[in-house]
Amino acid sequence: MDLRRSFLIILVLLATFFISLGCEFASSGLEGLGATPALTVPPAQAASPTSTPDPYVIQLEADGSGDYATLPEALEVAPQGGKIVLAPGKYPLEGSLEVRKPVEIVGAGMDESEIVSEAVGYALRFYGGGTFVLQDLTVRHQGEVQANVVVIEGGQIAFQRTRFSGSTHEEDAGPTAGLLVKGDTAGVVKECEFIENDNGIWLVDDSQPELSKNLCADNRTGITYSDRAGGSASENECRDNGTGFFISDDSAPDLEFNTVMNNGFAGISYTGSSGGTAKGNLVTKNGFGFYVELDSQPVIESNEIRDNNLDGISYWDDAGGTARSNECTGNLTGILVDAPAGPELADNDCHDNLDMDIDDWRR
Repeated sequence: MDLRRSFLIILVLLATFFISLGCEFASSGLEGLGATPALTVPPAQAASPTSTPDPYVIQLEADGSGDYATLPEALEVAPQGGKIVLAPGKYPLEGSLEVRKPVEIVGAGMDESEIVSEAVGYALRFYGGGTFVLQDLTVRHQGEVQANVVVIEGGQIAFQRTRFSGSTHEEDAGPTAGLLVKGDTAGVVKECEFIENDNGIWLVDDSQPELSKNLCADNRTGITYSDRAGGSASENECRDNGTGFFISDDSAPDLEFNTVMNNGFAGISYTGSSGGTAKGNLVTKNGFGFYVELDSQPVIESNEIRDNNLDGISYWDDAGGTARSNECTGNLTGILVDAPAGPELADNDCHDNLDMDIDDWRR
């Protein structure tokens, strides 16, 4: 019995071995024919992702075939912080455009995408908190009615490569601007153009934006500061205006490294109780280079003031402040000081002026 039992056990073990060997062969044979073992790639990994439109970007076409037919419709539904992209073309407005939330309006270029309005008062107005962005487009007012082009009332602005044109000034009405900045607005205006306006840029109240590398041309005034406005203006070009910079009331901006030329009355004019600094500017071929009157007290330092039709720096009334280390040459008079005025003059290089280098009536 023991021998028989042993023989049966050996037969069972041999059968188990051959069955196992046959399973391995079958499995390797299927793999060789290209079969894939089940569940090698989970279904969740094998599924391809689906793309969805960005809810923060709205695309507009000038013919109305974009995501929305008009810019006002797009603004109505745009979320805070959203972007409206204008394809090339003209976008006419039936009235003034009100922007009540922080958004971006981005075009295809100043010569490509244009917002146009004939409305009374202004073409576009932004008010509220957050940042309002205009980039790579033109905003233009057309017609004869009294109107600003863009009005900003508070918040932050980020304007770049945008043209503002067509602010109109009716007789016996107040001044207007291509860009009128009110309240305590801050932010940056860079590489923009202000062409054929009453005032190119007009900063009022306590606004303090940074103005950099802008062109202001063919305006009544290129850049105007009034009330208590300030901030900085650097590397701008103000040319062919009635006045390049006009600083009034208690405003006190910092003007640095600007080119101010071919302006009819004055390159840079200070009036009221204004102040601030003007440093490193090229002021040339204007009526007056600098015209300083009333109680204004600017610091005029290290400027190149040449070839102006009248005085390089002209002080009147009770004006004061400091003129230091300026070069005044080729003007009618280098520096003129009226008797009541009281500026401090120090280390100025005045030479080769047509009439006098320094004409100080206090002597």
